[in-house]
Amino acid sequence: MKSPILLAAALLALLALALHSAVTRPARREAGALLGEQDKLRHDLGRQRLRLVALETDEASRRLALDRLGGVGTGASEAVTDVRRSLLASIDRLALDGAQMSVRPGRGATAATVSLSVTATLDELVALSEALARPGSGIALHRARLSPTAGGVLVEIEGASLRETKP
Repeated sequence: MKSPILLAAALLALLALALHSAVTRPARREAGALLGEQDKLRHDLGRQRLRLVALETDEASRRLALDRLGGVGTGASEAVTDVRRSLLASIDRLALDGAQMSVRPGRGATAATVSLSVTATLDELVALSEALARPGSGIALHRARLSPTAGGVLVEIEGASLRETKP
């Protein structure tokens, strides 16, 4: 007859093996998947930062050329940059891919004009519309056109940023 201590040790070893198979292995797999996702998100963030740097460099070059040609003043260029940053922040915050936007200097009371086109789900487009229409976004929406597509819904938005008026 086997001793009760040996039997208890064998039972504890089987329990440890079952616990390892049921809890530890799946947790490690999940942790590995989460680390992979974190690396992907970190890579995407780096790519977006490079995109922003390239856009800001292009804007700085345009601003310099306009200033040298006696075109639109620095205040208008700053307004364009601010509106562009606001749009990029909204698009990045909602993780929308494939967005095409254009921000141009405006005339008169309009500091900048905005065009944005993106395909996404209806929920994503509602969130984008809320972000753009919220107070403080710097954008007044003129027109939005929705069209169904195979990948979701295409929205084309036109808007403007108004110049600050001094009392």
